Amino acid sequence: MNALMEIKSLLNSNGRLILYLPASMTIWSQMDLDANHYRRYSKKEITKKLNTAGFQKEKIHYVDFLGWIVLFLFRIFKDKTKI
Repeated sequence: MNALMEIKSLLNSNGRLILYLPASMTIWSQMDLDANHYRRYSKKEITKKLNTAGFQKEKIHYVDFLGWIVLFLFRIFKDKTKI
């Protein structure tokens, strides 16, 4: 949260923040640890954090649905693949 507030303070009044974040803790895996991810976010959670930091959300959507399915299958089958 503090990071978002700091970023907000650095932006011009009409500045925009674009985030590309890992989504859904449901698919948390060893690959996240290997990629140095600290967590994954839901739309609801990141929207709440952005609102609290004073941002106005324009768009929010998930991308790479096929990648999500692959990671979900890795999790189901307990695959420990390293990236």
